Amino acid sequence: MIMNIFPSEISDLEDSIPSIDKSEVNTSTKIPVNILLENYINDIDKLTGNYGEISDDKIKKLIYLENYVKDTHHENIILKKQMEDILLAVNSTPVMIYIKDSHMRYRFINDSYIRAVGNYSRDEIINSTSSYIFGIKEIKQIMVYEQKSLSENIKIENAEIYIPGSNRKRTGLLSILPVFNKSNAAKKIICTIRETSDTKVLMQRFKLMESALDATNEYVYLKTLFPEKFEYRSRGIEYLTGWTREDFYKDEELWNKLIHPDDEHMLNYETLQVGLNIFKFRIIHKTGEHKWIENRVHKLRNFNKINTFYYFGFARDITKDIENEELNEILKINSDIMPIGIIIRNIQSDTYMYLNQAFERLTGYSKAFIMQNKAPYFFTDVLIYPDDLSKYMRYYSNSKCRMVKLRILTENKNIKLIKLNKNFIEYKGKKCKLTRIEAIK
Repeated sequence: MIMNIFPSEISDLEDSIPSIDKSEVNTSTKIPVNILLENYINDIDKLTGNYGEISDDKIKKLIYLENYVKDTHHENIILKKQMEDILLAVNSTPVMIYIKDSHMRYRFINDSYIRAVGNYSRDEIINSTSSYIFGIKEIKQIMVYEQKSLSENIKIENAEIYIPGSNRKRTGLLSILPVFNKSNAAKKIICTIRETSDTKVLMQRFKLMESALDATNEYVYLKTLFPEKFEYRSRGIEYLTGWTREDFYKDEELWNKLIHPDDEHMLNYETLQVGLNIFKFRIIHKTGEHKWIENRVHKLRNFNKINTFYYFGFARDITKDIENEELNEILKINSDIMPIGIIIRNIQSDTYMYLNQAFERLTGYSKAFIMQNKAPYFFTDVLIYPDDLSKYMRYYSNSKCRMVKLRILTENKNIKLIKLNKNFIEYKGKKCKLTRIEAIK
């Protein structure tokens, strides 16, 4: 799960982080632990200096001092661990974070800032100004927002800027939080930059294709997870749902609200694998009608930021496809229980593509055995009674001859009189011949 860290959550970070790197951690009374320990030892020496008997009140004082030192030491261990956790979180987030003082000098930068700005180390940046590091031309746009926040004591949110050190090739959204002193003057600013380079390029491409995308019934979209929002939706969403595109921008949860309750578990973006993910689920159209949707979601890694991703997808109405699949399944069940055998052959490859259970029952041969033979050899070499073979070949070679009566030899060598009928069809996108076999009593 990606952690969101905003400026207001780290307003005391600058004051807290230096203590992590010190060997002496301050207590709430501002007395270093090593001095407490030294005072404790001195008190013990005073109490036991004469090697005489220690009174009860001195023992109580000794116990109090011991417990105080232990508690103080324990509290500082917890404090240090908390500060380490905060620093780890700040350095793990893909958002660039930096702090500047009122003189516009860097006081803190996180690891993402170091990675983003390129060939500059932390030591080179800390205590320097951005104009000194990057040059006025490169940083002028950001400096205007920083100075405005400091001078007017206002927050800046999601200002579009160029990433420092990128030579104006990468973009981001800048947010600034001023931190005030007791006289209500800004003493420092805490800034975050969320890079948007990848999504901006995709958005530009979408805009160029927008007229073409809007002319189709497919819904095309681009979604980011940091923050979680849809950057683009095509008008195909109106065809799929009956709601306008503007409705979905007003209510970011509208799409999820339309998912059929039994299919809600299918749309957890956090569990998607990198690459192509395909989902089939139902939505409730504005008219109340249920529609089947195929959602093809591409999860892509944002290589400019650690452990962050974005998604673009294509959703289409497959209601008719699902209905046809259900109808085909019903027909298959019916064809298996009726007394007429069916076998379908691919005309181009001479391979069998389908046969029903009735065909197996009439001939006595298994589906596996029949399917491994090419046409017409199962019929000519195995099934047709030898005296009727010439009649079958005339029927087989004449496309206009649709029906013939002849004898077959079943797998257990019984002779049966049957009727063959053939039709030319398209099956699974292939030109095929469908043959029906029916026993004549």
